[in-house]
Amino acid sequence: MNDVKAEERLIGGFDFRNKILLKEEKPRGFVSDDSNSVELLSYSANRVEIIANTKNGAYLMLSDTDYPGWKATVNGSETKIIRADGIFRSIILPAGEARVAFTYFPDSFKNGLALTIASALALIAFAVVAKRKNTF
Repeated sequence: MNDVKAEERLIGGFDFRNKILLKEEKPRGFVSDDSNSVELLSYSANRVEIIANTKNGAYLMLSDTDYPGWKATVNGSETKIIRADGIFRSIILPAGEARVAFTYFPDSFKNGLALTIASALALIAFAVVAKRKNTF
């Protein structure tokens, strides 16, 4: 049996539209509530902003791929991203109104920027040394 068929047998009948699969246990006192609301403020390749209102707290899941480099904040404070349904991003929302931001800033970008700056500095240093040798 291939992986897809095995997965289908394990999760057959699971309501993915209204539920999520998590690797972690949900917090105590977590109650499902249909009165929650979400408003998408902005969506781009590296930033998503949302306002959510929950009565009892809830999970917020974005149905785009979780990838290293994503960070999440709720009301300005960083929060842990939890992988949902095996590949998506989710977070825990507190009760009440919450302003949520997902920001993508991967390590590869930071490393590339550092390498570019180091290369530029090395090139400048080389040019200065070469100019000094030619003037004497």
